[in-house]
Amino acid sequence: MQKKAICLITFSDFDAHTSPLFFELKLLKLQDHIKLQTLYFMHQFFTVKVPKIFDSFFIKTSDKHNVNTRFAIRTTFYVPKIRRNHGKFNIRYNGFILWNETGERFKILTPHLFKKELTMHFIKFY
Repeated sequence: MQKKAICLITFSDFDAHTSPLFFELKLLKLQDHIKLQTLYFMHQFFTVKVPKIFDSFFIKTSDKHNVNTRFAIRTTFYVPKIRRNHGKFNIRYNGFILWNETGERFKILTPHLFKKELTMHFIKFY
């Protein structure tokens, strides 16, 4: 549906490749927008700017391990084990995976710059 709307807006053929159109219009695809919002929430959690109710929502690796393990060095948050496939769409799991894959240069930015830089990062990779 999103691709059809882009084709209508740009007066392109309905079978045209839409990634260049998204790049030209500087728009995010829905999947990328969801990833961006999840990463923004994780950044807010990491910088302790979310309400107290989320304090136990995510587990930091340093809280889980007393010793510096390979896992503790590579990642910031502990990734919970899931039993079923639908658990991969939960923000607790998906947020961990996305945050741990995000480059360190993004993690130290202010919230405004974080969102701006990450948006440009997503648009650039179409």
